[in-house]
Amino acid sequence: MTIGAKVHSPASFNYAQALLRVAQRQGRDLSAMAEQANVLQEACRAERAKLRRFLEGPHIPTENKLDLIQKACAGKVDPLLCDLLKLLVARGRSRLMLDILDIFIDMVSSSKGIHYGRVETAAPLDEDQRDRLRATLEAFTHARLRIEYGVDPYLLGGVVFQYKDQ
Repeated sequence: MTIGAKVHSPASFNYAQALLRVAQRQGRDLSAMAEQANVLQEACRAERAKLRRFLEGPHIPTENKLDLIQKACAGKVDPLLCDLLKLLVARGRSRLMLDILDIFIDMVSSSKGIHYGRVETAAPLDEDQRDRLRATLEAFTHARLRIEYGVDPYLLGGVVFQYKDQ
């Protein structure tokens, strides 16, 4: 499965799609859920990813993992996201978590008309250059874009832009 320019496993896509459908059916605030999903991603990618290692560690009992998730989520994270995390841990699929959250965030953005794009340049762009480039690309695609920027030292110049399957 491809969302934006990223390739994801079918299982991750199915979990993310189910989360989105349940959230929509229950009238949840999708923007808030996407922000919380982003915070969870950052926590799992943070310095040496202690949380991720804890959740994926086979030497730690599942009950301890579920207790930590429940305590960490209480009142801070939408219960649907918390239930998803607990389900993944209980089924031994916590390795899919980052992928699922990534897909979910992209799906929420797409539902608001914001689409994923990726830009690579030979040298880093400053904020002004990014703003001008985003405005130009949004006019070209006739879409609002959430752009991920990267640097490819093998490029001689110019810009490589990925949008949908183009």
